[in-house]
Amino acid sequence: MAHTALVFLLSSVVLAQNPSPIDANPWHGFAAVAPLSMTDDAQDRLGGSRLADQSSWLLDSAVFVHKNVGIGVEMMSLGSVTRQQSYSSFGSNDAEDEQAVLIMARARTLAKRQFALDIAFGGGLAFQHWSFHSFERFAFPPVINDRVFDEKNPVLSVGVDAPVSLIPHLALLPILRVHLVNHNSERDTNGWSTRVSVGIGAGVKW
Repeated sequence: MAHTALVFLLSSVVLAQNPSPIDANPWHGFAAVAPLSMTDDAQDRLGGSRLADQSSWLLDSAVFVHKNVGIGVEMMSLGSVTRQQSYSSFGSNDAEDEQAVLIMARARTLAKRQFALDIAFGGGLAFQHWSFHSFERFAFPPVINDRVFDEKNPVLSVGVDAPVSLIPHLALLPILRVHLVNHNSERDTNGWSTRVSVGIGAGVKW
């Protein structure tokens, strides 16, 4: 009897110190940062370009406003592309950098003690900075043209998160996202680009 009572007491203490790590009750939430690996959408962003910077990241935060229903903000770096053109009389180079801010809703579809599965979807704005430099080789005086554009275009996202928590208030966050980013502008772009990104983040939960 004493042994049973001791086991029950120790179990209660453990559970009290480590409440359900994957808690989706109202006003609980998390914040995490994750490096991302993305598919290449350079050609859709800027015809004839290539990825210049493949390092991407995501800052993800959310608060559950109802049982298993949350809302949050994601901030992302979407990498850089560059294009160079060289002809006998003309040369140019372009560069485009993108960041995005999205409002994301999420639904927790599976919740175990240390593992959960969330469906996330939402939209926001992609902040696109584009610079263009061109020059005529045989003009005198040299003809140089420099232009800079800063634009905002829609971005949509849908994906899956699979938070894992083995330690109270800390969690790993495997992430899968599909992004649709609009590039309609006066520049040489092809409308919408699609990219798939995966990553594993780490963060805190409350």
